[in-house]
Amino acid sequence: MIRNCLVSLLVGVFFSAGLSAADRYEQWLDEEVVWIVGKEEKKRFEQLKTDEERDAFIVQFWKDRDPTPETPKNEYMEEHYVRLKEVNELFHESNLPGWKTDRGRIYIIHGPPNSRNSQAETEIWTYNSNPNARYYQGSLMLQFQRGGSTFQQRGLNESAQGQSRMQQYQMGPRNPQSLFAQHDRWRLVAAGPGLGMGGTIRTSAGETDSYIGDLLRSPGDVLEEKKADEARRQETWRNLDAAVNTSVAFGKLDLDIVPLSLYREGNHFLFFDLEIPSTQLQYEKVDGGDRAAKVDLLCEVKDQADDYIVDKIDETFLFLQPRNMDEQPVLRYSDRFRLPAGRYHFRCVLQDVETKRMGLEEFDFEEKPAKDKQLAMSSLLLTQDVHQVNEPEFIPELYPLAFGELRFPIRPTRPIDPNLPLYLYFEVYNLLKTDGVARQLVFNYKLYNDEQIFLKLPMQAYDASLGDSLALMFDVSKLPVGEYSFLLKIIDTETKEYTMRLASFQIASP
Repeated sequence: MIRNCLVSLLVGVFFSAGLSAADRYEQWLDEEVVWIVGKEEKKRFEQLKTDEERDAFIVQFWKDRDPTPETPKNEYMEEHYVRLKEVNELFHESNLPGWKTDRGRIYIIHGPPNSRNSQAETEIWTYNSNPNARYYQGSLMLQFQRGGSTFQQRGLNESAQGQSRMQQYQMGPRNPQSLFAQHDRWRLVAAGPGLGMGGTIRTSAGETDSYIGDLLRSPGDVLEEKKADEARRQETWRNLDAAVNTSVAFGKLDLDIVPLSLYREGNHFLFFDLEIPSTQLQYEKVDGGDRAAKVDLLCEVKDQADDYIVDKIDETFLFLQPRNMDEQPVLRYSDRFRLPAGRYHFRCVLQDVETKRMGLEEFDFEEKPAKDKQLAMSSLLLTQDVHQVNEPEFIPELYPLAFGELRFPIRPTRPIDPNLPLYLYFEVYNLLKTDGVARQLVFNYKLYNDEQIFLKLPMQAYDASLGDSLALMFDVSKLPVGEYSFLLKIIDTETKEYTMRLASFQIASP
């Protein structure tokens, strides 16, 4: 197959040999890149006045798509011209070159299918994913039919009727065809995640339009959307950062955040929940009738060199959620950061888009280096928010912490109700020693009040072979109102290796 050959291609050589400059630019735009250029890119190119401007545009066009801009090779451009050669050899129909056909257009945008099943008058293509899709990004099957006509509703045919119906999908040239040529065409007639009865793709008309709309999205439009989104994110970052550093009254929103540090499979993760009382934000009804507040959110992590390691900049809706049946609704945002070991500063800034009220929460934390065989533990989660969830209903994004059938959502620490039990959740890692033998551990608990030891709990032995998650329940009904710190130390009884963590909580008035 051509793909296995070494092909050297330069901009414009595929179609443009022997053409005038004007014709060369026209063919570059309307043939070579017609399926991958964005609508706004096309408009900008058509407004250029000189050949120098057009040449510079083309250079930048490919540069924007280069996956390795630090190297002289542009893999995207080379792959695109390889696909053009392939479709013209594989998918030409009657007097149409392959790039003008349904199969050619899909192939140019998405590349060769992961699987292709050809039968007499039908072809089924399968793509394992479409990461740029808006409607559905999973595995998708495409059905092409020889002489099919269903697609006249979706704009790849050349009839004026079809183009007017789905003008947003049609970017290529019109191709009047004879009746014979129309019957000889291979049409994309259906798309969906699976086959129905009779080996054909069965989806509703609306779903089919959504699937095909995703398939036909120009990579240029996707690129333009990403650029616009990145520009908006950076503008949001600048606005929030400037507001926090210059305003004397930004802290009007009461943000409540609890972090939880986990170490899994050699990676450090910082999970966090952000909670805001609903009375502090302006909310509105959105799709489905739910109430939500629109916010700009900046969550960032800096290292000791004051560099931004990771950041989350989001314009999103926070939906009202009850804490429980007896409490007022809150708005909640959850996320996580993946970090190497080190010392960090976490900052979260939130602004209500409507009222411009802002809030700030920040703290320092440390991710200690962990070796493959080194005894380690997560940070401690002290909570009274516990759920019993059946496994089929388990959603890891909502309940990242689990112990048997108990799920422990990460929730901001609030005053502890003395009438409810207090749960301590943590995870222990690297429970096997170098020789593969399970560690024998003991746990040492201390409860501090006003920096004085208030209570020592009996040491408990633990067989590491039982697992790496522990949930302990404590009766706090006899504790006086006040601030407390809980210190947990885990010791390997043989090697004397240990690890420890500290967590704080407050006992509320009854």
